[in-house]
Amino acid sequence: MKASLVKCIVISAAGAWLAGCSGGNGAAAAHPEPSSPLVIQQITLRSQGADVAEATRPPSISDTLEFRIRSTGGNAGQQLSARLIYLADSTQAVTQDVQLDSAKQPWVIRFEPEEIRKPGRYLLELTDGGRLLQSQELELYSDEQAAQ
Repeated sequence: MKASLVKCIVISAAGAWLAGCSGGNGAAAAHPEPSSPLVIQQITLRSQGADVAEATRPPSISDTLEFRIRSTGGNAGQQLSARLIYLADSTQAVTQDVQLDSAKQPWVIRFEPEEIRKPGRYLLELTDGGRLLQSQELELYSDEQAAQ
């Protein structure tokens, strides 16, 4: 009889332990729910080549392009890809992999001038595992045109 009682207590304790691990408040801490999907709210281009006096001049091919991006959702550390595509012939000018820091808003992507070769229209695409999140067109001018 004592052996049956001991078995019953062990089985009950194991069941209570398993129940505590599989549900309730403890499960949320052990396995956090995924955050909401990443949504890009705004992309702002800022040309780094212009000084404060020239802040209104258009971006040129010799400027560092700084894209400031505001978003909601997503997971910290989520890997995204930023592609800058030259639209005249659909060639990809440059790609950068970006690690999302959703706590720091806006997050910034920079393209250096040596990565950009020709004046014309470009498309910035932000993707997550091949899924397009957002895109924005921009025009880059020659240095002479931008100075006018």
